[in-house]
Amino acid sequence: MIPVSLNKTLSVTESAFGTCGELVQGCIDGQNFMITFPVSLHSHVEATFISGGEIIISPSYKKKAAKAAEILLSYLKELGLIDKDLGVSLNIESDLIEGKGMASSSADIVAVCRAVSKLCNYPITPWQISKISVSIEPSDGVMYESSVVYDFFEGKLLQEIGPIMPMSLVTIDFGGTVDTVEFKRIPYTQEEEKQIFKAYHLAIRGIKSRDIQLLGEATTISALINQRRHYKKELNNIINLIPELEAYGVAVAHSGSIISLLFDLEGYTKIELAKSKLEDLFPKAIIQEFNVLSKESLTK
Repeated sequence: MIPVSLNKTLSVTESAFGTCGELVQGCIDGQNFMITFPVSLHSHVEATFISGGEIIISPSYKKKAAKAAEILLSYLKELGLIDKDLGVSLNIESDLIEGKGMASSSADIVAVCRAVSKLCNYPITPWQISKISVSIEPSDGVMYESSVVYDFFEGKLLQEIGPIMPMSLVTIDFGGTVDTVEFKRIPYTQEEEKQIFKAYHLAIRGIKSRDIQLLGEATTISALINQRRHYKKELNNIINLIPELEAYGVAVAHSGSIISLLFDLEGYTKIELAKSKLEDLFPKAIIQEFNVLSKESLTK
């Protein structure tokens, strides 16, 4: 195969979706896992070849994404697929708020890997992207197109579940950010593992049967178990509001600050009342609403 040479006019764009935390996260019999919660908010990357072997990234602080490009370019050069003196310029634009548990850095890494591989005409697989991702930090599994059970430390796909049912989310952010690399992880007790096992099966049944009530029960269990690891001061108050707000449950970013209330798409009036109630109760919080749509919407 002839190595790809510099073409200054060639530029490609790729994207990856983020998450709204995780549906369930925990450990069962020594196996760490998360059930991913993909949403239609994206990181977009434009990649262009440059000479000299450099990697130039904008914004410049996106060091994890730059590292992913470095790893992938080095691998492609070892394979002889591109010239040794080729570098890449990367421009990242993202819908995802950083440090909140929305998989912003994972989405950047996945989008960069997709863009660089496309630029080099290399058919990269989700498994390869996953290995690059976890070599940099624990990953969020956003290289897979629908909800999956994923080992975020080892980068292993444990189970494909399928697309999440359409729903609306009301998100509450009380501020602060979390460094996922420095985040301290506390072992689970035997009783917590039992509850995680229950949440795991409820979530899978809920997604496969498109039953938002089962899914909401699963996410609420997981959110409560996570309190011992990343305490959210107002979580119990929000859970107590679920019957009044007619939500189906609450999901959290297990190593971030985002809390989400789950509603079906038909609940417009309920959502508006919920937002108004939450804004009155938590005037300093950022309250937002968006829809989780079909798998097709994730890739747009």
